[in-house]
Amino acid sequence: MDHTRGMGCFSVAKRSSNATAWSGPGRASISAHIRSAAVRERLNSPALGMPFVLGDPAVVAGLLRDAGFANVSVEPVEIVADYARPREYVPLQIRASAAGIAALQGLAAAELDAMIAAIEDDMAAPVREVTEGDRLRFPMEGIVARGVKP
Repeated sequence: MDHTRGMGCFSVAKRSSNATAWSGPGRASISAHIRSAAVRERLNSPALGMPFVLGDPAVVAGLLRDAGFANVSVEPVEIVADYARPREYVPLQIRASAAGIAALQGLAAAELDAMIAAIEDDMAAPVREVTEGDRLRFPMEGIVARGVKP
């Protein structure tokens, strides 16, 4: 089992029989680079390297069953993430992560801006590798889980 594949979300609507969990991008993706050892060291935080168990189909299937869903199926999917403004991707990801990373929460605005600028410099080559024209495009793996609530 590889629980370190990325970030994502998992939600079950109270009146829906569908749930989705994006396990996040694979190891070779731009988001994996953001979570690389260099970025974790710059932030002095292990938060970006924490396991993400909702990327494991067996765990998600078990959670759905435990929540009372029947006829559970979990399937891997892959999409191509396509962002219109490649230059904004890294700052957006870091700012979005700030709420869950203690190392970023206490920074003054100027300190956070400086940290983001440094990470952008670190990420320049990986961003270029997946930039096509004016688009940032990379494969993103996930899982789609389905179940029926009796």
